[in-house]
Amino acid sequence: MFHHFIPRINYKLDATDYLTLFSSYFRKAPDLSALNNLLGTRDFLFFDHARTGLRFILENKLEPNSRVGIQPLSCPTVMEAIYLANCKPVFVDIDTNFAISPETLLEKIENIDALILTHTFGVPAQVEKIKELLNGKLLIEDCAHSFLTTTKMNNLTGSIGDYSLFSFGFGKFPNAIRGGFVKVNKNDPDLIIKYQQVIKKSTIKFEITNLLRTLVLTILNSPTIYGLITHKIKKNKKLKSYQLPKVTPIDVYVPHANLFVFASHLKNIKESLTTQISNGNNLLATMFEIKNIQISPLVKSGNYFMLPILVANPDNIIKTCEKFGIEIGKHFVKSRFIIDKYGYVEGTCPTYENIIKKLVTLPCHYNYPKLQLLKLQQIMKEYKF
Repeated sequence: MFHHFIPRINYKLDATDYLTLFSSYFRKAPDLSALNNLLGTRDFLFFDHARTGLRFILENKLEPNSRVGIQPLSCPTVMEAIYLANCKPVFVDIDTNFAISPETLLEKIENIDALILTHTFGVPAQVEKIKELLNGKLLIEDCAHSFLTTTKMNNLTGSIGDYSLFSFGFGKFPNAIRGGFVKVNKNDPDLIIKYQQVIKKSTIKFEITNLLRTLVLTILNSPTIYGLITHKIKKNKKLKSYQLPKVTPIDVYVPHANLFVFASHLKNIKESLTTQISNGNNLLATMFEIKNIQISPLVKSGNYFMLPILVANPDNIIKTCEKFGIEIGKHFVKSRFIIDKYGYVEGTCPTYENIIKKLVTLPCHYNYPKLQLLKLQQIMKEYKF
């Protein structure tokens, strides 16, 4: 077993990031003008997690028991946010691009009051057409994976929906360990006022706890410690019986220190994106050479947050790569075991049920080592999966 084992998701912080974390305690607010330049001048509401932002939007823009369309291939925290906002998820099937399409939406459009549209793995969904179909119903874009992804109609993801969710939390693009924001794409002064009323000033206790948590997470996910300890714990961890979250009042904090790290990453974000796209294109070229692998037609349009592929035996390919010190994985696989708790009925979304059995995601993020990427390409070429 390799002791130097690089995580498949980007958990890396460098020395500059740590310096930024510590120095932030002596500064009032970060310069986020780069965010306006990248996404357009709109209202940005910051939260400790994107999931908190989602709950905030749902609680303030929908009536209790509203029906919220969601794809089953989602992070469990999205389902939890819907539940905590006293709304009901309605599951809408995906297509081979890992997202809700106009065709799959039409089957459920009369049964929903709002839709969360996820640009999964950074691959752009058909948001423009879906916006038209909704005909005024609330549209929330989930851009946790798709920062700076452009749609087929040359719009940035997050610019079409009424509200859009972004994350710069642990392993996201960019990675600042904790935090997220909501982009408000329309004039909504009432929502801004409500946000200002509930936002809590970050306390010293919160920031110190957050800093210690950040340090622990980055140490546990450093290549050597990850290989010796963390990966083995994750691998042997048994899936516990899932329980619905306890409903408590929404708690809105902004992680002060992580916001500074996020702001610092924005200065070089285009270079990071260029590296990530180059990594993804190189890896994709190798995948096209392998007959037994299925690839989404729109992957090349995304930001390559990660590269999703479909294979007949995911466990085989995961174990083979692990023997050579490379981690790949089954992203969102937990959804398969919890969606029934949120009312999913087997057979409702057949495309999802087929995809989740075959899905494997490959790393190609901007911090992924070049030699490791070449190694992964070589393994995929030599072993016929």
